[in-house]
Amino acid sequence: LRCAALGLLAVAFARPFRRISGAGEQRTIAVVIDDSLSMQAGHRWEAARAWVHDKVGDVGSVDHLGLLALTPTPRWVTPLSTPADVALKKLDALQPGWGTAHAEPGLRMAADALANVAADNRVLVFMGDHQRLTWNGFDFNRPLATGVRPVFPPLADAVKRQAQLLPPAIE
Repeated sequence: LRCAALGLLAVAFARPFRRISGAGEQRTIAVVIDDSLSMQAGHRWEAARAWVHDKVGDVGSVDHLGLLALTPTPRWVTPLSTPADVALKKLDALQPGWGTAHAEPGLRMAADALANVAADNRVLVFMGDHQRLTWNGFDFNRPLATGVRPVFPPLADAVKRQAQLLPPAIE
């Protein structure tokens, strides 16, 4: 009986440190938004926003979502502490601007902020069209902060979208 009591006592003390996966798991998501001029072409903005909604999925009451816009310089539109449903409504109201975006400062800023957040799941989602100028000068040899899972739109989709905007070939 003494051994059983000690075992139950050990389990009771270990309970706060046990992680239950699934329900109740807190996610903190940073969406880095390429709000540059190129995102105004065609339906890029709407498609990118729909892709973000798909990647974020259903949000729970413990989920937080920060929005970081890239132009003219990286700036938080909503901080990482914003409830996810509130931030998604703010994302739906945003529109692309007229400037040029550079991905590296914003991605690093968001990844570093996420790395310092106490959450079960830290995700960085990039909302952009992969324009060459956006990635110009990016140091791909330097990894983003540890503990952060980056999610990027498929490159093949961006190349296909850009090819659709080219004039037809002259025969």
